[in-house]
Amino acid sequence: MTYAINALAGARAALASASEKADRNHNAHSALLVRLSEAEARSAGAENDFRAGTIDETVSAFRRSIAAADARDLQTMINQSALALAAENTELSHAKARVTEAEKAAHREELQLTDSELKNRVEYLEKLFLETVTARARLHIRMNAPADTDPDSIPKSRFPVSTNGIYKPSVTLENLIRQNVLPPM
Repeated sequence: MTYAINALAGARAALASASEKADRNHNAHSALLVRLSEAEARSAGAENDFRAGTIDETVSAFRRSIAAADARDLQTMINQSALALAAENTELSHAKARVTEAEKAAHREELQLTDSELKNRVEYLEKLFLETVTARARLHIRMNAPADTDPDSIPKSRFPVSTNGIYKPSVTLENLIRQNVLPPM
């Protein structure tokens, strides 16, 4: 595995972990909000029961004070939870940004690897092409050597071979080499 792929895997794992943690804490925060609503409902219920005459004022006051104390404690916990959630949301946002950057780096690395492979392939094909043209030139010399002469003993200077008779590049290849013009894409 490459560095960028490892970094991407790590960033995705960190994002999953941050997401799970944020989900757990969002659920816990929501539970606190529900409990606060229940405490406020108990306080209102005690007031309603007193007005309906089902409980006396002392019991109503006692129930409302317990509900109010619960509500205060819960509100303190909710305020602390909200601060923690804000920090976790920031962490989650940073984790998402790291994944995005890691994906870009992995894509860039993939393109670089492909470019390197293509460069190696072009170099290999160029070498193969030149070997083929050279082999054709040797064959051309053998075909045109005098019958009683060993073609391998003829110095190249005495029997020059023009590449025009061996290979004529296409217009597209000439434009690429001489004019630096890419073939149509």
